[in-house]
Order: sequence, then structure tokens, then C-alpha cells
Amino acid sequence: MKESQKAEYRYSTISYPHKPLTVYHQNYETTRPSALHFHNCYEILLIEQGKYKVYAPKNVYEGEGPALVFFNLGTYHGCIRKECEDVSFKCYVFYYQKNILDSIPAHMVNAECLNEKDVHICPLDKETLDFLVPMAQNLCRSYIAHKYEDDIPSESYGYLLVVLNKFAELVRNGKAISFDGRTDGDNYIYNVVKDIMELVEEGKDVSIQQIAEKYFVSNSKLSKDFRRTMGMTVKSMAEELTVERIKAMLKKGVSNTDVAAALGFSSESYFVQFFSKYANMSPGSYRKLYAMGNASAGNDENEKNKQIQL
Repeated sequence: MKESQKAEYRYSTISYPHKPLTVYHQNYETTRPSALHFHNCYEILLIEQGKYKVYAPKNVYEGEGPALVFFNLGTYHGCIRKECEDVSFKCYVFYYQKNILDSIPAHMVNAECLNEKDVHICPLDKETLDFLVPMAQNLCRSYIAHKYEDDIPSESYGYLLVVLNKFAELVRNGKAISFDGRTDGDNYIYNVVKDIMELVEEGKDVSIQQIAEKYFVSNSKLSKDFRRTMGMTVKSMAEELTVERIKAMLKKGVSNTDVAAALGFSSESYFVQFFSKYANMSPGSYRKLYAMGNASAGNDENEKNKQIQL
């Protein structure tokens, strides 16, 4: 594991897992690039084999072989799977939202140290890898079996908890490379992003003035700093997050009236207008399209399971 030459990377996209817990397995035999992005959740990579390069975004780290990688909520990052043509890249990916941890009794979770930095990268020895892989396999199988259900099986909490606590133990024992993915001058913008995400999730108005007052800066400074750091405006990010939040609700079959009310739209007609502008289709059409996709996915589930390659 070595530090590579530092470079500038800009925000590219929002990756928005729609379930509180999402798990899948990767097996790449061709090199895969990665755009800089962020999630509305935490991310852990359990890398079994392969070469990779992690961006976050002012720091660049390269590694090879088994490792655990943690990206904090809202951290801008990318992970390139390198030279997969020579050695295939195998990795389990976990996305979990904050409410997952809130559902677990506090005395069972001993992973607070993970949130102290934006990124942790921890090389693994064979013994630790052999301990973690069965947990990841079980968690992945459980996710696949219940992926079309709203409730998360109780055993999934247990498997995730084992991985989190083990990762935290390695971090506390100094086994990880840990760093923040932002410069000192951009620190407050990182928190602004989290504020925007929380406001959208709660269906509240994203007010530049209120956010600026919270961080004791002018509206113009906030707007300039945000655009310089993120490559987009506060309004654009709020709208993009809102669209993804709407999609998640429509996929669950939530009515237009309920979506509009939950996300703070002044009227159902304005909600329909807003979504149609960004999605190029009405909410009803999107809901039907996803329902058709689910039916097709059910028929192809066996084929998808083969691709997981557990």
C-alpha cells in the first residue's frame, strides 16, 4: 500500500442506493474506471484480490491484494479496479444507511472510530480475510434472497455487525491508512453536503441563506465555495438528490400525493412537473416502468445469481 502522486478530481455523480442495506459481489476481468461520486450511505469494500486505486479526492492511494476499504457518508471518492486482465478483481461491496446502525443496540456496536475519518484502507492477512469472507457471503446471499422485500432479515444485521466491529478493531490497532478526503478550506462544504442530504431526506427546503448562517459565511461565499469544490450549485445538488429520492419512493409504489407530501412539494401538480422535467417521463410512467422491470427481474433471477459468483 503506497501513497501515489496527489491530483485534482472533481465531483461527477451521485450514487444513490435505495435500500437501507445493499450488498453485492464483484468479479471483474477487465479494468474498470470509476468516476468521483458520493453516496447517501456508508460504503465498505472487502477486496479479496486484485489491484486498485482509491481517490478521495485530494488523496490517491494504490494497493494490491486483500483489504478492507471504508468510505464515510457523503465522502467524495472513486475506486479504480486496475489491471484486471492480469489478475481478476474480486470484491464484496456493502452499502448501509445510518438508520441501520440506529437499529442495532448501542452496546453491540463498537465501530465509532470508523466515522472519525473519511476513508480507511486496511490490508488484510489471510487469517482475517478467511474470517470475513464467509460473513460477506452470508450477507450477500441474504440480500439476494430478500432484495425485493422492505424488511431486512435479522441475520443480516448480525453479519454486518461482525464486519463493522472487526474493521473498527483493525483501525484502533493501527492497521489502517486513514485520512480525510478534503482540504482544510473545504471542510465546511463537506458538512454542507451532509446537511443537504438530510434536508432532502426529511422533505425540508434547502435554503442557501439558512445554511450560510449556520456556518457563519455569506450567501455568495457559500455559493462560490460550493461550486468551486463540488463543480455544481447547491440547488443542482438538492434537485439531483430529490429526483433520486423520488425514484426510490416510486419504485415502492408510493402514490404521487404521498411523495409530494413527504418531500415538501407545494402541490401534487408541481411535483409531477418537477419530476417529469428531470426524468423525461411522468411519475406514473416511471412507476409502471419499474414494475415491469421487477417482473422481468424475477424471471431472470437465476441468471443474476450466477453473475454474483459466490
